[in-house]
Amino acid sequence: MATRRIGILVFPGYQGLDVVGPYEVFRGADDALQLSGSPERYEVILIGEPNCASETGLTIGPVVPPHEVGALDTLILPGGRGVRSAAEQPATVKMAEDLAQQAARLATVCTGAFLLAATGRLSGRTVATHWAYAEELASRFPTVSVDGDSIYRQDGHIWSSAGVTAGIDLALALVDADVGPEVAHLVSCWLVVFLRRPGGQRQFARATAGPPPQHGAIAQARQFIHQNLAEDLRVETLAGEVALSQRHFARLFRSETGLTPAAYVQQRRLDAARDLLESTSLPLNHIARNCGLGSSETLRRVMADQVGVSPEAYRSRFSH
Repeated sequence: MATRRIGILVFPGYQGLDVVGPYEVFRGADDALQLSGSPERYEVILIGEPNCASETGLTIGPVVPPHEVGALDTLILPGGRGVRSAAEQPATVKMAEDLAQQAARLATVCTGAFLLAATGRLSGRTVATHWAYAEELASRFPTVSVDGDSIYRQDGHIWSSAGVTAGIDLALALVDADVGPEVAHLVSCWLVVFLRRPGGQRQFARATAGPPPQHGAIAQARQFIHQNLAEDLRVETLAGEVALSQRHFARLFRSETGLTPAAYVQQRRLDAARDLLESTSLPLNHIARNCGLGSSETLRRVMADQVGVSPEAYRSRFSH
C-alpha cells in the first residue's frame, strides 16, 4: 500500500483556514481512496509545538514535534499574522529548512511564502501569494518572482497559493496531481467547493489595489503607464516623463511599489490583455499590440509564464 505523507507546519499566529482547509482536503482524499478500494492512501500530520495557537486563538492537534517527523511527500507552510516573526527567527527558519530537506514537494499558502523564502528555497522561483502581500514579499526577497494575481501556481516541485480559501484550491490540485481528477472531484463535492478553480484564475482583488505611492513622481509614472501601455515604456522614457534621472527613478519606483519599472509594466500589460480576453473577441495579435506586448507569440509566452495557460484556454474559461 502506497501512503503519501503530508505535513502541515503550525507556528504561533498561523492562519487557521490555511491549515484546516488543506488538512480536510487530504483527509477527505484518504477517505475517498479507502472507500474506492485503492491501495493508495494519505497520512496527514500537523507539525509543531504543543498548544500552538492560531492568530485567532485556535489550537488544534495532535501535533508532531519537528524532530520526530521523518520523510514527507509534501510539506505545507501556512500563512498568518505570526509568519513574519517566524521568518525572522533563525531557529524557526532552520526548522523549516530541515523539514523541507525531508520533503519531496513543498507548498505554501498565502504568506507562508515568507517563511519558505527565508530558507532561500524560493530564490529564482516564481511563487503565488495573497494580492495584498505581493509587493511586500517581492521587496523583502528580491530574488523571488512574486505572482500576486493567480489563485495558485506550480514551479517545479514547489507549489504556492493565494490566501485563505485558495489553500483548498491548492490542495485539490495536489490531490489531482497525485491520484487523479476523480478523487479531487469527489472531495470538492464533499466540501461543496468548485472543482477546481484554475490556478491562473484571478484572485478577487487585484494586485494593484495596494496603497497609493507616497512620492508624486511615482504616482505620475504609474498613471502614465496605465494610459500608455502600447507605447515605449522603458526606464528612460518613464524617468524623462517625471524629470528624474534613470537611476534615481528606478530606485524610487522599486521602493514605492516593490517592483522594478519593467516588472510593473509587464504586469499591467498582462492585466490589460486578460481584461480584453475576458471581455472581447478581438484577435490575439490585436490584443497584444493594444497592450504593448507586440505579437500573439509574445502574448502566449507571457501568459504561459505568468498565468500558466494559453490565451485561448484563458478566454474559453473566463470570457463573458
